[in-house]
Amino acid sequence: MTRDRRKKPRIDLHFKIIRIGQKDKGPYEVKDLSIGGLFIETKKPSKYRQGDEIELVMREPADNKFMRLQARVAHVGNNGIGVEFINLTEGDQKILETCFNLFRHTLPKVES
Repeated sequence: MTRDRRKKPRIDLHFKIIRIGQKDKGPYEVKDLSIGGLFIETKKPSKYRQGDEIELVMREPADNKFMRLQARVAHVGNNGIGVEFINLTEGDQKILETCFNLFRHTLPKVES
């Protein structure tokens, strides 16, 4: 059994990533969210490497406004990539916390 290295709890929240970086247009499905990162399902996860820094373009799950977030690939799996958010502005951090807290009581937690 592998040890879960995540520092924050995750919820089973599904929404779309519109674009990863400048050229990799989606949409891609997000499978779970935490305040610190998310998991993106992609057909070609092997094009990413652990440590890659990427920009995510998405709509806020709660308000449907566009967001651009910087992230670092933390894990490359068979069906997608796990990313951790980096260089978040205070506003973006607040939006993620609000979104997480809004949905965490209504959606299942992701178990390891």
